[in-house]
Amino acid sequence: MTRNYGTEVKVGVLVFSALALTGGFLWLLGDYTTLASTYDVYVEYVFAGGVELGTPVRVSGIKVGKVTDIEFLKPGAKDSAGKEVAIRLTLNVSKKVKEKIRKDSEFFINQAGIIGERYVEITPGSASAPLIEAKSVVRGVDPPRFDQLISQGMGLFGEVSEIVENNR
Repeated sequence: MTRNYGTEVKVGVLVFSALALTGGFLWLLGDYTTLASTYDVYVEYVFAGGVELGTPVRVSGIKVGKVTDIEFLKPGAKDSAGKEVAIRLTLNVSKKVKEKIRKDSEFFINQAGIIGERYVEITPGSASAPLIEAKSVVRGVDPPRFDQLISQGMGLFGEVSEIVENNR
């Protein structure tokens, strides 16, 4: 007794092809990169100013990676210069820009527009400075604390209002 498997094979090939195409589209839309084409750099801050997992990393304004981990350091942790730090970001950066990221590069937390998304901006270093190797730990430039500025401004406004009221 022979059985005809033609229809079952066709359905199986169709299902497998659909799954493969769906996986390929998700890979492209998800902005995934192979591990061989990127490397990690650790950047330490006192205040990370709204950075989240997946925050873009840019060099000279061009997206070259993303934040893949945020680690809260132990209280009293210090950087290589002896200054206190509280947070370590893991930046996963494309190897295409490795020549631009050097010891004198600066790592800023920046904002696109007035209410735009946050991103980590890396300024290219000078050609004479040594390269930052993979897994290196560097100190970032802390962003301004707008919440503290507003709070201090409100306190100052209160004092000025009190002086005006008392001198009428």
